[in-house]
Amino acid sequence: TDIFPTMLDWMGARIENYPLVGSSLIPAIEGDGLPPRGPLFLIENSRRFVGLIERNKKFIHYFFHLRFPAMELFDLTEDPYEKENLVAFEPEEVNIFKKKVTQWMGIETEDD
Repeated sequence: TDIFPTMLDWMGARIENYPLVGSSLIPAIEGDGLPPRGPLFLIENSRRFVGLIERNKKFIHYFFHLRFPAMELFDLTEDPYEKENLVAFEPEEVNIFKKKVTQWMGIETEDD
């Protein structure tokens, strides 16, 4: 989704009244880093999970799967290979992510 905005930026072209999805990668190519992104929600049917990537954290909530823990939370900056599950160490963060995911899915919980 970032290719088209990057090409437009590289050519110096502007499109009026057309909503672009994605961001130009020119700042990253020039060494200025990636632009900040909003939350990214995830759904994966084969392993039956939903998730959310926001800021530098990735939250996964598994449903009906015995091979995986019920929830996982990773710090993608400190642990880019997702080796250390932080669920037990950051319960408040887990609750915030869980609430955002359930709201996104339209599920009402007992906490609502």
